[in-house]
Amino acid sequence: MMKTENKKINKIEKLVEIIATNVFKLTGKVDNIEKDVSELKKDMVEVKGNVKNIREDILNLGDRFVPYHTFDQLSNRVYNLEKKNK
Repeated sequence: MMKTENKKINKIEKLVEIIATNVFKLTGKVDNIEKDVSELKKDMVEVKGNVKNIREDILNLGDRFVPYHTFDQLSNRVYNLEKKNK
C-alpha cells in the first residue's frame, strides 16, 4: 500500500512540475504579447497623427489650386476669344 501511495505522490509531483513549467512559459509569452501590444498602441498613435497631418495637407492643397469648374469656365472663355480673333 505504501508503494502505490508513493507512486501517486510522484505522479502528482510530476504533474505539478509540468503545470508550473507551462505556467511559467505562458507568463513569459503573455509578457511578450503585452509588450507587442503596447508598441502597437504607440505606433497607432503615430499613424493617427500622420493621417491627421495628411488630411490637413490635402485640405490646404484645395486653397492652392483652381477648382475644376473655374478652370473649365476660363478654358471656355479663352477658346471663345481665340475663335473671335481668327
